[in-house]
Amino acid sequence: MTPSVTALLLDDLAPESLSCRLPLQLEPATGEPMPLPRGRVVLRTVPGRTGGKVYAYVPARWRAGMPIVAAVHGISRNAREQAALFAPLAEEYGFALIAPLFCRERYRDFQRLGLEGRGRRADTFFGEAIDQFCQWLDVGMQRVHVVGYSGGAQFAHRYALFHPERLHGVVLGAAGWYTLPDAKHAYPLGLADLPAGLPVSLDSWLALPMLVLVGSEDTERDGALRTGAALDRQQGRNRLERGLRFANAMRQAAQRRNLPARTEFRVLDGVPHSFEIAMRRGDLGRVALQFFGMAAAGAASDAGADR
Repeated sequence: MTPSVTALLLDDLAPESLSCRLPLQLEPATGEPMPLPRGRVVLRTVPGRTGGKVYAYVPARWRAGMPIVAAVHGISRNAREQAALFAPLAEEYGFALIAPLFCRERYRDFQRLGLEGRGRRADTFFGEAIDQFCQWLDVGMQRVHVVGYSGGAQFAHRYALFHPERLHGVVLGAAGWYTLPDAKHAYPLGLADLPAGLPVSLDSWLALPMLVLVGSEDTERDGALRTGAALDRQQGRNRLERGLRFANAMRQAAQRRNLPARTEFRVLDGVPHSFEIAMRRGDLGRVALQFFGMAAAGAASDAGADR
């Protein structure tokens, strides 16, 4: 990890809280937001109907046309930690980073997008956050790459189901359980009885590049894992089994519809259910970025700048 970035993240950011009442960055008296600084994590408020905050990091070399990555936390609401661990990779790979905070008071059910009436609509906030981030960057609206971990992976694959047009690709780290591509079970277990007013294109969902990553030691049935006889039969007894079954179900669904199978599954050796360990020992971040093809994209952008 880059020492200067690490020191900055540890020294300059207030401790994260589950509350929405986090310290805000001062804005100019005009009400216009300050341009995002380069090489520094900042905490920003996203204006809009839903409201919320995001951590943002923009490397010094980022410019219009280079990638944007959204990192989505799980139920620990560790958006600050995600920003801290992804920021050095943002410098290395040349992407702008946004890590939304789904605070508990407003987004109790963010993993299921807030579609079940328990809290605000998490998918609406996420879309508004990406749009605002692009405005802060002074670029047009663009698709983003999403990396979700645990509950964030639940959010990410369901957001992709309803809003595939907003995304380039998705990496799902160790979700507890999934929405499967079948009509035998009601949402959020399957695609039957979907929420009204949210049309779904199964082909578009299946067409998104998707990588499922689970640690080889992520086999514990801990208190955060949703369990039950029916769910265990459908998806497996732990996150490792469930991730593999989801990936296989997505691939089989694509094949039935004569589409290329674009969902992959990989195991991170020696990794339990821990975002920090997955990043440090399992290299989750770098695996995700390579899956997105970001190394090649960054090299091409740098070459273009030299001409």
